[in-house]
Amino acid sequence: MINEYLFLSDECRSIVEHYKPNGVTVETSNIENTPLWVAVFSVNGKNADSAQKLSDVHNTLTEYSPLVLSCESSEYYNRMLFPLVNELERKLRKLLYLAVSISDNTEAKKSIQRLEEKDFGEIFDLLFIDMAFVTKLKTRVNADAKSEFNGKSKYSKEEIRSYLDGLEEKLLWDVILGKDDVPTLRRRFRDVQTYRNDVMHAHNIGVRVFGKADYLFKKINKELDIAIGKLIGQAEDNLYSQDHEVNNALTSAITTMELTSIAETINALQKVPVQPGASEFLSRISQAVQNSYPQNSSAALTSGLQNLISVLNNLPDINAIKTAVAFLDTIKPFQEQVNLPPTIAAPSSDQQNLLTHDEMTKSANQQGEDTPDKVE
Repeated sequence: MINEYLFLSDECRSIVEHYKPNGVTVETSNIENTPLWVAVFSVNGKNADSAQKLSDVHNTLTEYSPLVLSCESSEYYNRMLFPLVNELERKLRKLLYLAVSISDNTEAKKSIQRLEEKDFGEIFDLLFIDMAFVTKLKTRVNADAKSEFNGKSKYSKEEIRSYLDGLEEKLLWDVILGKDDVPTLRRRFRDVQTYRNDVMHAHNIGVRVFGKADYLFKKINKELDIAIGKLIGQAEDNLYSQDHEVNNALTSAITTMELTSIAETINALQKVPVQPGASEFLSRISQAVQNSYPQNSSAALTSGLQNLISVLNNLPDINAIKTAVAFLDTIKPFQEQVNLPPTIAAPSSDQQNLLTHDEMTKSANQQGEDTPDKVE
């Protein structure tokens, strides 16, 4: 493992050449016909111990303002953190897609779409910044003598604090989840954004920053797991309009045009107490979608939805057929776009009769129900 530094003059050369940290080899060389010279620090192996030694070297050498030609200790830390960042982003998308899929907030559903096409800063601003709040605060801070604040264009710290305390802040995160869900991310999203950018943009970081980032990412990933589990648990306790819930969630996921989120949503919905036929329907659809991934194109969407149609056309269970017919509405917007068949095979007349009979029997056996559910 090596770190290389370019110096523009001999001003600190003597100091650098006599800097010999334990276990680190130092070599210097000149660039011909220039006052420039290069210092190379190296250690055997590429592991945590060698990275820490060169991280300490890097902290010392940067005091003399060299140009950093290579910093393999930072590269090591970047590589160690990348899987954690990747895990965090994927779990965050999963949580958000699941949350809005079972939410009844229309505006939230409009906002949480195509997250994979947004950069991390956009997603965080969307979740954790209330622009109405920011605008009101700016209006107060930048007020002139003729403003609505009756000439109070000058103010004390206490006056601003008092005004700030009186402002309401509405975060999208709190609308679709809650203040206690993934609290570390909610509180430290800017730190997450900074560390994430360090990793994704190959910034030079030392052992101290690595330790903080490693701890933060791991802590948040655990909290994301808890929030996802809690969300699915709430769905298990939800007793209202199961058919409506399933179809709405599927529609919301498909609208994102992101096959991973569809599969994850369906996997989660398998735990919702729907009809037995619908349970197998969800399981088989989930597998069909997952089999079409990791393609990420219109071809993948076509393949995924064609697989779904094949599954639906071959479901024998009567309750599953009912769910399949309702599911047809969710893919209508995509039929022309991806050249899908015009329709799912319609149930036969015998199946329709069985459907009607099944619904009537179900209704007769449920006290307090006046009419059978409408088959859509």
